[in-house]
Amino acid sequence: MSERSRSKARVAAVAPVAAAPAASGPNPWLMGGLVLALTFLAYLPCIHGAALWDDDGHVTKVNLRSLQGLGQIWFQLGASQQYYPMLHSAFWLEHRLWGDATLGYHLVNIFLHAASACLLVG
Repeated sequence: MSERSRSKARVAAVAPVAAAPAASGPNPWLMGGLVLALTFLAYLPCIHGAALWDDDGHVTKVNLRSLQGLGQIWFQLGASQQYYPMLHSAFWLEHRLWGDATLGYHLVNIFLHAASACLLVG
């Protein structure tokens, strides 16, 4: 038997590798939707609630509501209650979107909680 035919025989003797079976489990989109719905239900009683505790200190102050105020949030220490420029920039943007209405702030908060829960579940 020649070297070439021995090589072909070795290749033919190797069994093909079977693909691993697909993991069966709940649909991730279904689980994400379920987590979103449950989170929304958990926060439903307070969705139309008023500002609590120190919320007024975190909502964008009147003197910081302009574009110049956004710059102060980033570059002037003491412009906001604490120096968290990303957080206060988000509050600045939210105030531009829905003013002093707490519903918008609460919906964003519920969405962020639900997204965090989805990361833990998924």
